[in-house]
Amino acid sequence: MLSSQRLPNRPAHPIPKRTKRGLRLFPPDKPHVWDVGTRLGAALRRGYRENASAGGTHSGPRPYIRRAHWHGFRLGPMKRADSSEIPTAERAFELRWLPPIPVKLETPEQLPATVHPVKAPATSK
Repeated sequence: MLSSQRLPNRPAHPIPKRTKRGLRLFPPDKPHVWDVGTRLGAALRRGYRENASAGGTHSGPRPYIRRAHWHGFRLGPMKRADSSEIPTAERAFELRWLPPIPVKLETPEQLPATVHPVKAPATSK
């Protein structure tokens, strides 16, 4: 998934409001809670178990999360109409952000959610 593609149910950037002092951003009326990564841990654990029990002399890479990074893409056709190759320098270049990518994992949406409650820090007076 590329960062230029919008996903449903994702937070949008706030819209500035016009005031007497110009455009301003205001906080929301209440916080919005997003569940993130609830199924990812279960997917990784299941992959580790399957990889360990596979046996054999060689197994493929175990499941992991590929780190997010910038990646350059060349755009446009690689060959002209006469089948001659277009030099790389002549093709358009676009830099895109690739988010963290699950590798060799089942689709996390099909796995059970794992939620670990977190206690609020004690406030000091």
